[in-house]
Amino acid sequence: MRTFLKILLVAVLAIVALKFFPLILAPILAALVIGLLGVVAAGALGFSLLTVLFVAAVLLTAVLSPIWLPVLLIAGLVWVVKKLGAKPAV
Repeated sequence: MRTFLKILLVAVLAIVALKFFPLILAPILAALVIGLLGVVAAGALGFSLLTVLFVAAVLLTAVLSPIWLPVLLIAGLVWVVKKLGAKPAV
């Protein structure tokens, strides 16, 4: 029974990922189009490099957000608890 639920969960997550794929892909494609237009219009290598770095940063942020958001939450809670339990300076 657990295997069936795991397969069902993976299927649901895959469907959700496919539903949100255009929302993730749209800014990346827009940045690529802006980068290509910038290269054609200005001929600037620096602008295209910045665009590629921006696209990579957006993609990395979108891919790793399920990992770093909970990590930041836990780190913040640990920091607050540590501050509350610290002895006052003398």
